[in-house]
Amino acid sequence: MKYILLSTVLIAATLISCRSVKNTSNDSTSVSYELVQNGSLMGGGDEGIEESLAVCNTQDELDAIKKKMNAVNYSTKELDQLEVDFKKQTVIGYFQPVRPSGGYSIEVKEFTKVRSDHTESYLLQIALKSSQGPVITVLTQPFLFIVTEKIEGEVDVQVNEP
Repeated sequence: MKYILLSTVLIAATLISCRSVKNTSNDSTSVSYELVQNGSLMGGGDEGIEESLAVCNTQDELDAIKKKMNAVNYSTKELDQLEVDFKKQTVIGYFQPVRPSGGYSIEVKEFTKVRSDHTESYLLQIALKSSQGPVITVLTQPFLFIVTEKIEGEVDVQVNEP
């Protein structure tokens, strides 16, 4: 009787610990992009922009983020010179959190389209760099903007810190 009870408990524990394994196939391809602007906001966070990703598929969306960026200091020189055909292109901006000093910068490592189970999404991989030497002691907020082909679907960001 003890053996039957022990066997039942072991089988039940084994079945409970089994996980359903879903066979998914991920396929990713590199997406071409052009770096438009890379810099730092110098308003100490007064622009009101949190760490975020801005995907702009219309001129109004881009103008709204530029207005916030310029709330304290003029910061959008390169963006203001950008000519975008929003029927064919998307502008993507990424803002880091406000940093306690200068010396931080970010750069795009890769931008990829990911296909998984009949869905498409995008992954923007960012590298965060910090200065090894003396830096200014003012609040800064690194950001960058890229322009790419028109995209549909969710965009995720992955930040690789040093």
